[in-house]
Amino acid sequence: QDCEWSRMKDGFGAMVVITPDSRWKSRRGALLHEMPKPARLNSLRVGGKVWALIFLTNPLPDAEGGVNVTCDVRTVRPNGKVTLHREVCALRRKDAGRKSRIYLAEFVVTMLGEEKDPLGEWVLEFVVRDRNRGVEVPIVGRYTLLSRDGRVASVEEGRRRSGVRSDGVLT
Repeated sequence: QDCEWSRMKDGFGAMVVITPDSRWKSRRGALLHEMPKPARLNSLRVGGKVWALIFLTNPLPDAEGGVNVTCDVRTVRPNGKVTLHREVCALRRKDAGRKSRIYLAEFVVTMLGEEKDPLGEWVLEFVVRDRNRGVEVPIVGRYTLLSRDGRVASVEEGRRRSGVRSDGVLT
């Protein structure tokens, strides 16, 4: 299925799932027999914790059987602040030569809704690269940070919480 959170290109695929299930952290880098269906969520309350999991399908092994997948991770907060991490190792291992391979990436993005975080939509943009195949797959995960009582902040409240004045200047 080709949508913003799951894409395939030239036989290589990537999918992001945002989940409250912490058990997935212990399976990083694991070869999976089938595509799992972890619990998904669309929102997080302040004080909660979620994880962004990246599932990789059919990374191409090199002549020695090694797979090499990297990822850029760009986080866009509701206040417009951006954080970028480049060339994060998503998967590097020897592969047994299976025809159909599904892996959980070696890194898991952990998100904790802190009191000082701006309320609203958080966007996680990933560019996943199968280095051996020379293919990039862009995927996007989203969630909405809600206050403890579950309401969404106004734009002005979000700015105050994140230290941005109404004229866009950081305070």
